[in-house]
Amino acid sequence: MTGTTTTTIRTKQTTKQRPAKTKPIETKQSNTKNEISSKSKPKSKSKSQNISTHAKVTKLASGEDTNKNKLTPQEAARKAAEKRLAESNEKQTKGELGKKLAKERAKSNKTHMMEQAEQQKQAGQDTLIYD
Repeated sequence: MTGTTTTTIRTKQTTKQRPAKTKPIETKQSNTKNEISSKSKPKSKSKSQNISTHAKVTKLASGEDTNKNKLTPQEAARKAAEKRLAESNEKQTKGELGKKLAKERAKSNKTHMMEQAEQQKQAGQDTLIYD
């Protein structure tokens, strides 16, 4: 065994400890039933927090609701989109060509495939005459 020798050097990897996210466990033991039961019961949220999340209803002295005619942003966007779609459909369906295009768009993919198959079948049945 002459020649070179190989040696491996192992390095020790060190890791940093992360700070604890939870509080350390107390070693003090409680003997009373009240302390044990109070720790085991989860705290319930107060009702005042839940009430604040609901929309406030405002009424005038005459008893009319002022929020009745107001729309949420989602409802307003939906109505505006429906209005734009109706206007564009109205513009596109004017005239004969627009009506034909509207009919073609209304057809499903299956209907288009059936029509195409019928046309190919009809073309295959036509007899070819060679001169």
